[in-house]
Amino acid sequence: MISDLFHTILAWFIAISGAFSVPPADDHWHITRAWEPQDGLYVFESQSNDLARQCQADPSAYLSFPQIIQTTQTVRVDGVKIATHGNETLTEIRSYFGAPLISCEEVKGQTLTWRVTSAGQYFASVTQYPTLVQKLPLDNFYNETLNIIAGGTLLILAVFFFVIFYKKVAMCLYLSLCAACALMAVYFMTTTSYYYTLELPMLTLHKIGDCGLWLGGYCYFMGLRCVGVIGNKALGLYTGVIIISCLIIVLSTNLDVAQLGTAVPFIFTLVLLSYALYRVIRASIQSQWSLNNIFMILSMGFFVFTTFNDILVVEGVIDNHMLLSIGFVAALIFFAFSIHIQILQTYSERDYLRAHLQDEVERKTADLEQTMLELKATQSDLVQAEKLASLGTLSAGIAHEINNSLNFVNGSIKPLMNMIDHIDDEGRREKAGKLLDAMNEGMRLTLDIINSLRNYTGINQAKTKTFHIDAVIKDILTLLKSRLSTGINVELDIEQGLTLNTDVVVFNQIIMNLITNAIDAMGGDGTLRITGKKHDTTLILTVEDTGCGITEEVIHNIYDPFFTTKEVGKGTGIGLYIVRKEIERIGGQIAVHSTRGEGACFTLTFATSPMAQDDVTSG
Repeated sequence: MISDLFHTILAWFIAISGAFSVPPADDHWHITRAWEPQDGLYVFESQSNDLARQCQADPSAYLSFPQIIQTTQTVRVDGVKIATHGNETLTEIRSYFGAPLISCEEVKGQTLTWRVTSAGQYFASVTQYPTLVQKLPLDNFYNETLNIIAGGTLLILAVFFFVIFYKKVAMCLYLSLCAACALMAVYFMTTTSYYYTLELPMLTLHKIGDCGLWLGGYCYFMGLRCVGVIGNKALGLYTGVIIISCLIIVLSTNLDVAQLGTAVPFIFTLVLLSYALYRVIRASIQSQWSLNNIFMILSMGFFVFTTFNDILVVEGVIDNHMLLSIGFVAALIFFAFSIHIQILQTYSERDYLRAHLQDEVERKTADLEQTMLELKATQSDLVQAEKLASLGTLSAGIAHEINNSLNFVNGSIKPLMNMIDHIDDEGRREKAGKLLDAMNEGMRLTLDIINSLRNYTGINQAKTKTFHIDAVIKDILTLLKSRLSTGINVELDIEQGLTLNTDVVVFNQIIMNLITNAIDAMGGDGTLRITGKKHDTTLILTVEDTGCGITEEVIHNIYDPFFTTKEVGKGTGIGLYIVRKEIERIGGQIAVHSTRGEGACFTLTFATSPMAQDDVTSG
C-alpha cells in the first residue's frame, strides 16, 4: 500500500513537471522524434534547414541552445556531429545545466539536426527551439562557469572559516558554518563533474550532489538556530524533512525518484527561511538597524531569492539563468560577516573590561568594605541591644529583690521609733534617734537609686510616652553618682515643665552615654553642664564638659563604628555610633562643637508638639 502511494505521488510529480513536453510548432523546425524511448533513455529530435541557411548567410552569428537540465544535447549537420554536451548514452555528463555553444562558421551543410537525450521522465521536457543570436551567448557562464567557481570558492571558505573561527565562536556555530560550505561545495562540483574530473554515473552524481545540497542547507539552518534566528520547532520540522528527502535520494533506483527526493525540501526551505527573514527585518525596524542584522538579512535574502529563482528555472516557468551559485556563496559569506561582527563586539567588551579592570576591582573592593562595615555595625548594634536588654532585665530583677528586702527594714522603722520613744534614759534615747535618722536617710537614698534604675531600664513602662526631661536626667545622675567625683561640678539648667514624647529607654541610653563620655573626658576634675530649652516647636538639649576636647582631625570620625580616642581597653568606639543611630531612629539630630583643651558640647535637637499637661508622666 505504501509502495502504491509512493508511485502515485511520483506519477503526480512527473505529470506536473511537464514531462515529455515539446515546444510549440515553428516554421523553422520540424520534430522527427518526440521523446521516444531508446535503450532505457528518452530521445527528442528536431531538424531545421532554415537555421542552417541563416548561419551560412551570417557566419559571425551563434546558435543559442536552450538549457535542459541533466540531459545530453547533440548537434549534427547533414548527419555529421559538430558539437555535443555530454555523451549520447549518458554514461557521463558535462554539467547539469549547460548547453552546446556553436558558431555559425561550423555549420557547413543543408540540414541541422538537434537531439536531446534524457535519462528520466522529469527532465524530458523541451520548451523552445535553438535560435540564431548575434552575440556570444553567456548561458554557460552562468550555468557552468559560476558553478565551477562556486565549488572551489566554497571549499576555500570551508578551510578559511575552519581556521579563523576556531575557538572564537560556539562549537555549534563553528561546525555548522564549515560543514555548510563543504557540503554545498560538493553539490556545485557534481553539477560540473566534467571539469572536476568526477567520472561517475549520472544517478550517482545526482545522489551525491543533491544530498550535499540539502545537508549543506540543513547546516545553514543549524547555524541560524545557533545565533537565535530560528527556533527549535522550525529546526525540528526541517530536520524531519531533510531526513526524508535524503532517504528518498539515497534509496532511489532512477533519476525520477531521486529528483522527487530533491524537490521535497524546496517549499519548506522557502517558507521557514522567509518567515525567519521577516522576523529579523521586523525586529530591525522596531528597534535599531545594526550591522549584524543587516548582514543576516543579506545572507537569508540571497538564499531565499536564488532558491526561488532556481525552482522557477527548473520548472520552466521563467527563461533565466541559474543563480544558485551566486546566492549560496553570498549567503555564507554574509553569514560569516555577521559572525565576525559578533566576535568584534565580544572582543570590544573584553578590551573594555581589561582597560577598566582596576577600576572595577577598586569599586567592588570599596563596595565590599562598605558592606563589611555595615555588617559589623549591624552586628554591634545587635550585640549592644542584646546586652542592654539583658542588663535591663537583670537590673529590674535586682531592683525588685532589693526592694523586697528593704520593705522589711522600712516596715520595722516605725515600730522601732515607737519603742525608742518609751526609753526612759534621755541619753540613750537621743543616741537611738540619731541612729534611726541615719537609717531613714540610707533607706531614702537606696529607694531613690532603685526608682532611678527602674526608670532607666523602662521596666513596666510604655515604650513611647511623654515625660519630664529634668526628672529623667536626675535619675541618670543618681545612677552615675559613684562616678561623679568631688572634683566634678554638675550644673543642671532645664526649663521648668520641659517634656518630650519618645522612647524613654532610648532617651535614657543616649543621655547616659553622653554624660559618661563627658566624665571620662574630664578625668575627675571639671564642670558638667546640662541645659534644656524649648524654641517654638523645637527642643534643644546640650551636654557640655570642660574636658580635653576633640581635635579637628578626628571630630568627623567620632560617629564611625569602632573609632575611639581612648586608650586601649578603655573604650569600644561604638558609644557615639549608637547614640547617633538611636537619635536618628527617634527623629532627633545631634551636633558637636569642640575645641582641643577646652571641652566638647553635644547638642541634641528634637521636634516637639503641644501636649496636654495631664498626659505628662514624671519619668
